[in-house]
Amino acid sequence: MNVVSKSAAYDGRFFTQEVTKLVTLGGYRMDTVQKLLEITSRLEHLECSAEWITRESVQNDNGVAQTGTLIAVLADEIRERVCNLVRDLERQVSLQDLH
Repeated sequence: MNVVSKSAAYDGRFFTQEVTKLVTLGGYRMDTVQKLLEITSRLEHLECSAEWITRESVQNDNGVAQTGTLIAVLADEIRERVCNLVRDLERQVSLQDLH
């Protein structure tokens, strides 16, 4: 399996770029990459929706605004953790390719 890696800091949108650069050969199937892309898309939608809720409710209901902020932060953290899992997989695959 060949995996192309980008050596940039995680910026919140990096995961989609990282996953789309995976070249799947051998034991990994395209449906796995497609599932990762779907998860990323849903997390991005959740984060954008939460940010919208925060903006729209900040003047009317502080509790709702704080909840929106929390949801946006959690979505970003989940995306970052999944990205780290992909990076770990890349490292493992790279090490296997060297042996």
